[in-house]
Amino acid sequence: MNKESFINRFCNDLKKLFDSIKVKDNNIYIIEKGMDIYIPVEDIYREYMMINDYKVIKEKYIQLIKNEILRCNHKIDTSTIIPVIRRKDFAGRNDKMFVKKNLGADINIYYAEDRGELLRYITYGDLENNNLDLEEVEKIATENINRFGNTLVPMDNEIKVFGLKFENEIGISVFLTDAIQKQINKIGKNRGVLIGFPNETMFLVAEDNKFYFDIMQDLAKYGIHLEKSVSDKIYRYKNGKLQFADIGDLHLKVVK
Repeated sequence: MNKESFINRFCNDLKKLFDSIKVKDNNIYIIEKGMDIYIPVEDIYREYMMINDYKVIKEKYIQLIKNEILRCNHKIDTSTIIPVIRRKDFAGRNDKMFVKKNLGADINIYYAEDRGELLRYITYGDLENNNLDLEEVEKIATENINRFGNTLVPMDNEIKVFGLKFENEIGISVFLTDAIQKQINKIGKNRGVLIGFPNETMFLVAEDNKFYFDIMQDLAKYGIHLEKSVSDKIYRYKNGKLQFADIGDLHLKVVK
């Protein structure tokens, strides 16, 4: 099929599904619900020539158009927004589109709608379409996550590395709750602690000294391979700031 025949056929099929279709400046424009979506003619025809299967190309691009329309029309349910701790760039090449805030050297706070068994990560496009900004989302997410509770308990009776007592859907993001912050301050006696985020459910806290640093490093190297990894680094947390723990700065502790 030559280019002209392909474009005519494709546009006729699109007209059966969407409000208005037009070809201009070597682009196919789809107008639906007040939105303009365009597809470069050269791109879609090149794909067709590579596989020579019109049906596959048609179904692929119709689905892409529908997905884009859904994305642009998405209404955020603010009552479900929570902050989520993930490793930086966890979403690969799509990571730039997601709303996020730096938390540590290799971790970010992302924002998502909690839909029970899945999370829908919020994009910068979602903010624009819902007249929201990062400050508003951050405030709402903080209020929402404080509805979740958990308790830090020692993982061993003698070696006081603390972990989460209960499994829950927000995992390590419980670090951001007021309740866990108070427990962290108690463990560190308000002098700071060591913290690890090996994977999305394994959260580690201990006193700030070399003895616990070595133990937490081993736990982090083990935990990062169990499930969705976050960070194999150990952080020092003090005065609300996270930074990589430097062995040279750690307090010494003799354990008999």
